[in-house]
Amino acid sequence: MLFKNGEIVSGSKTIKGDLRVTGEKISEIGKGLKPFSGEEIYDLEGCFLFPGIIDSHTHFSLEARGEVSDDDPQNGGFSALWGGVTTVIDYADFLPGRSFSGSIEKRKQIFKDCPVDYHFHLVLNKHFGENCLQGLEEIVSMGITSLKLFTTYPEAGYMLDENLWPDILNKCKEIGLLVTVHAEDNKIVEERTQAYRKAGLLDFKFHPRHRPGEAEVEAVKWLRKMVEKTRCPVYVVHISTGGAWEIINEAREAGLPMLGETTPHYLLLDENLLNHPRAARNIMTPPLRRGADQEILWKGLSSGTIDVVATDHCAFLEERKLKAKNALEVLPGIPGVETLLPLTYSYGVESKRFSPQKLVQVLSENPAKIFGLYPEKGSLQRGTDADLVVYDPKTRWVLRDEDLHSQAGYSPFSGLEIKGKVKLTMLRGEVKVRDNSFVGEKTGGKFLRGQRLSKEGNL
Repeated sequence: MLFKNGEIVSGSKTIKGDLRVTGEKISEIGKGLKPFSGEEIYDLEGCFLFPGIIDSHTHFSLEARGEVSDDDPQNGGFSALWGGVTTVIDYADFLPGRSFSGSIEKRKQIFKDCPVDYHFHLVLNKHFGENCLQGLEEIVSMGITSLKLFTTYPEAGYMLDENLWPDILNKCKEIGLLVTVHAEDNKIVEERTQAYRKAGLLDFKFHPRHRPGEAEVEAVKWLRKMVEKTRCPVYVVHISTGGAWEIINEAREAGLPMLGETTPHYLLLDENLLNHPRAARNIMTPPLRRGADQEILWKGLSSGTIDVVATDHCAFLEERKLKAKNALEVLPGIPGVETLLPLTYSYGVESKRFSPQKLVQVLSENPAKIFGLYPEKGSLQRGTDADLVVYDPKTRWVLRDEDLHSQAGYSPFSGLEIKGKVKLTMLRGEVKVRDNSFVGEKTGGKFLRGQRLSKEGNL
């Protein structure tokens, strides 16, 4: 297939030209490429050609609170493709009675019908102890490049003893694993939640007070100290506050290997949505913040000290969320994988906050590099996987629940104006979505082996 006359956008430049796909790979990039006999030609005039988008933070079939999220890998991957996402990085819990490798293999089985390519972060939890440290080497040999640690959620078994952290970070630095962290200070969260519970202030609008921005800031401060001691690269997921970004920015200026991720909901939505009649559907953790935080996070993206925009996609049916009587009962999480590219383009590029090249960096190139998938993913280089997105910037539309494909049946971004639309999504040379129709197979994704982390965190 030959793509002609488009704006071909990488993380470093945009060229006006042509791109040829042969089989599963990009075979040629240039100007004035001549079509082969019988070759299909796709006219890109007026459109961008991006590398496939990578959502490096999804939760398909997440088990939590005795429940399972409603987008499984097949449904979630289907929704992803409509939005130009061709690779997801999901999570594999360390399972009781299994080795690390056994936990990864179990998760692979759940993803066997996923229609996008996939990779995993390994989640350490209450089943982890000091005697498990050596076992981390086996996941590196399996192509896993990152762990997930929590500074909160003791009730769910995710919060590890602080005394384990230095040994984990030192081991990860030694063997080339990136440590990703959900950062909220648990003491602050518990104290605030108990105080608000005692006062009877449990309505949805109080969720940002139960888990205040201060909790994130304090946890990131503590993480910085851990990085100073160990020099292990650490990646803070779903940054929601300007204060947390400021700490990471200062750490980077001091030469510390701290990386950061934020999400469209922290960039575009604020806590006023929790006064909405259906506020329960807008509950996630960390909670929505104030508008002042949004502008600082956009600044972090523009300056390059927030490296990635991902979604934390964790979709529950709207009716399941609306059954909750208060903020502490809600199944936390929102859908987002399908709207990642359109929202970031509309409010990043079209709003003149950054360039199309920066968009490719934060949605594709950086996550591919950080998690060891580059250049096969996240690039437009000859010989790499033909994961491509054709994006038409001229289309204008208002995002509506009924236009999306998540099993959740709603989007917290419903009503926002979108500038541009995905016209075509290709995964490894197979067209999956074309001109508002799904035309590919609803399976066919494969597990991606990542390459060992560098001392600099792969960026």
